[in-house]
Amino acid sequence: MAFTLYHNAFWPVAQAARVALLEQGDACTLKNVDIAAGGLANPEFLKLSPTGTLPVIVDDAGPGGIYSTWDAMGVAAHLHNKRIQGQQSPVLYPVCPDGIPPSYAWTSWALSHLTPAMETLLLHGKILTGNARDQAKMGPALVMFRDGMAALERHIQASSFVNYLPSKQNGLFSFADAVIGSTLTYGRLIPQLKMKLDDYPKAYAYLQGLENRPSFKTAFAGVTLAAAPPNIEFPQ
Repeated sequence: MAFTLYHNAFWPVAQAARVALLEQGDACTLKNVDIAAGGLANPEFLKLSPTGTLPVIVDDAGPGGIYSTWDAMGVAAHLHNKRIQGQQSPVLYPVCPDGIPPSYAWTSWALSHLTPAMETLLLHGKILTGNARDQAKMGPALVMFRDGMAALERHIQASSFVNYLPSKQNGLFSFADAVIGSTLTYGRLIPQLKMKLDDYPKAYAYLQGLENRPSFKTAFAGVTLAAAPPNIEFPQ
């Protein structure tokens, strides 16, 4: 199988999609979308992603030939379904006794709460320049992110993954871990944000476990964030 992933190394959901491909062992060509230069609004990109959002995946061997889908959930669903159709054990949404993996709920929560907060912090603290930046949005985003960290800290007590099952004391890796782990990694990479991840020791240990996986090491290899301009005041 050959995939093309429309991607940006500083965008959490794009990195989550790359981690997912790496976890499943799928070959992938990366096509960078320059967010700062308006790449999300490029007419050619909008043909693939009507809402102008990352990630987008193009599958050369999809249903009926070349197939593309967009949005993190859409990408994950396509990769998951294709694996099942190939009679392989699912990786992104592991089977649970009741048939509904808790990772669905955690993925939905991350994509609606935790990840948007980090995207706002990245956009207005790192990616956008000049008048495009709106520092007023950063304070509420940081509060939202810390609320998410507190929720994760309450849940992660007995499991190294969010998809915890009593029969699997360390849980099962899922797409939820790809999304949450990719999002949290930027909290570690941006010291100016003062995320204070070590204030959440269980959640931080969970992140460190994910970052030791080959998929995360490959996806984040060489990803560093330059210091913010001196006029950018990060919320405390």
